[in-house]
Amino acid sequence: MVVPIGLKYEKRDYNALDLTGTVFLEPVKFPGCTFEDQVIGANTTFKDGCAFNASEFNRGVRFRKACFEDYLDFTGNVVHQESAFTYSAIGGEAKFSSSTLHDANFGARTFEGEADFVGVDFKGSRTHFGDTEFQEQVLFNGATFEGSVVFRGKFGDSASFHSTKFEGWSTFSDAEFTGPASFSCSTFQKSVRFRGTRFEQEASFREFAFRNDCSFQDVELEQASFEEITVSEDLLFSNTFTSSGKEAFENASFDDAHIEGSLTIQGESEDDRPFSGGAVSFQNVSQTPDASIRFRYPDLRKCRFLNTDLRNIDFLGVEWCNEVTGRSALYGGWFSRVGLYDEVAPITEQDESPDHRSWPEIERLYRQLKLNYENRGDFPRSGDFHIGEKEARRRNPETQWGPWLLLTTYRALSQYGERALPAFLWLTFITLVSTKGYVFLEAIPCGEAVPLSPENATDWMQGLAISIETAFFPVQPAGFQGAGPRLLNIAQRILSPPLIALLALALRQRVKR
Repeated sequence: MVVPIGLKYEKRDYNALDLTGTVFLEPVKFPGCTFEDQVIGANTTFKDGCAFNASEFNRGVRFRKACFEDYLDFTGNVVHQESAFTYSAIGGEAKFSSSTLHDANFGARTFEGEADFVGVDFKGSRTHFGDTEFQEQVLFNGATFEGSVVFRGKFGDSASFHSTKFEGWSTFSDAEFTGPASFSCSTFQKSVRFRGTRFEQEASFREFAFRNDCSFQDVELEQASFEEITVSEDLLFSNTFTSSGKEAFENASFDDAHIEGSLTIQGESEDDRPFSGGAVSFQNVSQTPDASIRFRYPDLRKCRFLNTDLRNIDFLGVEWCNEVTGRSALYGGWFSRVGLYDEVAPITEQDESPDHRSWPEIERLYRQLKLNYENRGDFPRSGDFHIGEKEARRRNPETQWGPWLLLTTYRALSQYGERALPAFLWLTFITLVSTKGYVFLEAIPCGEAVPLSPENATDWMQGLAISIETAFFPVQPAGFQGAGPRLLNIAQRILSPPLIALLALALRQRVKR
């Protein structure tokens, strides 16, 4: 049947309404109506607009394979039973705002225009958006999903779930978000799954509340914000924040997050690290005493941890920032270390002065990491963080000149007791300089009458032997007769023991178990 004129039926009561196969050429409007039985619109075509406003459907609606070539206005309605719009297409704007829909099914449907589900109350045990395509903006702001919900389709433009409540089990597996996606200020009361989901632009979960288990597995995220989230149970990121997919990871933020349950960010191995190639911020994160945070094989070369307690975070296979060592060849090999990106990252793009870093906070972070790794028996890595702790104190502009001088000397002699090579080189240098001094000062060894001569190779060997004995047996004096050699010998006996002690300390730090 073809209806060539526009229809408007305001505030009428109907038993049932069957529009199957009908073609409406002009707008059709049913404002404020009541339908006691089911409304059926299978294979119905609306060439112009279609509106059901502020109506009540006591036995549900079925618009299966319907075609709405212009807008669909379904605002303010109450559907008490099934709300089926499967295999349908809407060419213009679709508005469902402020409606109540029971067991809504929008599977295999295409929204060519903007879709508005603001404030919709999705009742019933299940809501289905499987294989649904939204070509333009879609809004679910303030909506409530009472039962389980499935989103397994494509979001072509921006998608907003701001302040949405998911009271049942939810899944966004295999969904594709080609535009920005916002889940800010929303709540998942039960478990939710993001598996194989693609976010090609920024995904925002700011102020999101994960009340139950949530997992992001094999999810492609280019830019993500999890700032101020609350994690009450288990939040898992597995093979997420990687650059192995179509989109390369750029940045993620967990600033001001509050962890009450567990947060796990894990990769499969060192070859497939989360956060690889991008920046991540984990600042001001708080956790309860029973909470747990675990990092498995992440790339934290550009991760910031300011004002976060790192003592109880479980780190495994982490790639830390290696820019803290410096670019000079002098600091390669035994002098190299890893550390926190906070130590080298500029505070702002405009001000990169190291004097404006939060050195006391960086020192605290390093101290916490040192204790963390010491408690797990990883002493070589805790040594790196010990160096970072002392470096932060030394570079702090507020450090007094006395402690600064001691720290600078300690650093030069043995990298704060963590590197044996500097102490060994200094000890060797003092031994060789003392040898040269004994020879050129023509020192007369104890029990001999002839002084050492620079022209005699045997005297050089004797001077070296005396210097080595002085370094390693400083209690016994060499017995030189001249004032110059005696003063040099006293200086060597004073300087050598601390260097030997630092050398032994550094070797112990490297091999202790």
